[in-house]
Amino acid sequence: MVCLVLLGALAVASAALAQRPNYTTICDYYTPKILNKPNSPASQLELMTVIVNTFILGNYSPYQQVNVTVAGITAPAQYHGATVNLLSYFNGGWASTNRGGSEGMVVNFLDDGGAGPLQENKPADGTDSNQYRLLTHIYQYFGTFYGCSYQGNSSAFPSYQGKASQYEVHKFMDLDSYEMGFFIDQVCYALTSLGFEQLDIDTTRSSLDLVFNRRCTPAKAIIPHSAGPQLQACCIASNCLSGTNPSCAAYSNDDVSVSEYCFNPPGSSSGIGGASSTGSASSSTHASGSGSASTSSSPSATTTPTSAAGQMLGVSLTTVAAAVLLVCI
Repeated sequence: MVCLVLLGALAVASAALAQRPNYTTICDYYTPKILNKPNSPASQLELMTVIVNTFILGNYSPYQQVNVTVAGITAPAQYHGATVNLLSYFNGGWASTNRGGSEGMVVNFLDDGGAGPLQENKPADGTDSNQYRLLTHIYQYFGTFYGCSYQGNSSAFPSYQGKASQYEVHKFMDLDSYEMGFFIDQVCYALTSLGFEQLDIDTTRSSLDLVFNRRCTPAKAIIPHSAGPQLQACCIASNCLSGTNPSCAAYSNDDVSVSEYCFNPPGSSSGIGGASSTGSASSSTHASGSGSASTSSSPSATTTPTSAAGQMLGVSLTTVAAAVLLVCI
């Protein structure tokens, strides 16, 4: 599929074997199907909340329809032989947010209740926190992503309020193919657990992969479309697959340069972003909250991820943070 038509294609993509009519968006179709509620701003926001909170926390929702394990993106895991721990990006361990101008900045994104409110289908305990702004922006982004027809019609479910360029949001994270692949998998597992049809799960995977998981992709108008073409690549490490017609020069500026990554590394043809189930260990270095470098080496053994909710609940609420990729603050 052509990722430039993400919204339209993702919202109405269908096939003869699918039950969802091709004139009904994913959001409009699954809101009454999963929640057993008529479409409205509140119900469509609730569906996006359930989807997002599930791929963050793992299995928690009474709306789960399929017995599939969702570890949650905040759980440490082994992915294709590499250690993945997305929580570290947002718990103050790494200066990886885009709030510091020319350098990454430490921000705690679970400063308002941690996992507790998410388990109650809420973004946070209050409405004036990093956690609240982060989660509500994610709900809004996925609402547009899935074509929620009632979004933007009332204050109950506003249009997306975050940044249009996902590269600008994620550029200090230096995300690699293992981290992005794990994130995309957890999104798809969450959809499976909630009863999404396979075609819609596959379309979601393809869209996330083609738009955000390819290095140096040309600028695209995605969400909001009115913002015009924006840089969207989130996977910028050397093991990320190059996008079609890569434009690495566009990703080079005074503070971040990814021109050196504009090649397909050896073995990149297998798996998501080149990740292989038998691949060698990977390592990444990030600026830590204390100003020192934090280096993680990834063993090749495969293990079962621990519970994301358990990880989040087991850490002080003043230090935990949401490891949410593709988020828009």
